[in-house]
Amino acid sequence: MTIGAYRFDWTVISRNFPIILQGLSLTLKIAGSVLVLTTIVGLIVCFGRMSKNRIVYGVATGYVEAIRNTPLLVQLFLIYYGLPQWGIRLSGFTVSIVVLTLHTGAYTAEIFRAGIESTSMGQIQAGKSLGLKNTQIMQHIVLPQAWIAIIPALTNQFIYTLKDTPLLAFIGVKEMMYIFYDIQTNTWQVFEVYLTAGGIYLLFSLLIGFGARRLESHHLKKFKKKT
Repeated sequence: MTIGAYRFDWTVISRNFPIILQGLSLTLKIAGSVLVLTTIVGLIVCFGRMSKNRIVYGVATGYVEAIRNTPLLVQLFLIYYGLPQWGIRLSGFTVSIVVLTLHTGAYTAEIFRAGIESTSMGQIQAGKSLGLKNTQIMQHIVLPQAWIAIIPALTNQFIYTLKDTPLLAFIGVKEMMYIFYDIQTNTWQVFEVYLTAGGIYLLFSLLIGFGARRLESHHLKKFKKKT
């Protein structure tokens, strides 16, 4: 198909499909690892931000503010190119996991904190009046309600993380966007390459959103049964 002076050649995708699949596999491996790790980091930092200990609160808050107010690309360069100056050399894959986890963890912590703090104090006080311990109040009163607010925001953050992975190409990680760029520079088939890349990101973002909506619906039904 030809539009104007541009001739579309979609065979460029089929010819390079095996290497595209390798890039996609690495992208999903990184994104999946980060999503698990960032949930753990987010919860730890969240409780640090809610701590009454000034030192713990200060460290957690400093981390969140530093990460959220600096670009991800700067953080990648700082770790990937900076640490070797101190004799610490990490692979691009390891740096990708570490930096994306720390970056996304700061946002995830605030999502968790906002969800937990959305529970009314009246319900918490009612739990205390019934003799429930703080852990029981968190488990049976706060978290079941907090998840309703957390899941949609957490889903958006996970999708943002997936869409941040193309930045890893700047440190030589051969994830999907690195592969697509390499194909484009060798073939000059710009539209075929980047429309396909955009379609793949769109597909996986929609799948994450669909899964999250199912999880949210299941949790909501479960919560209504308990109440």
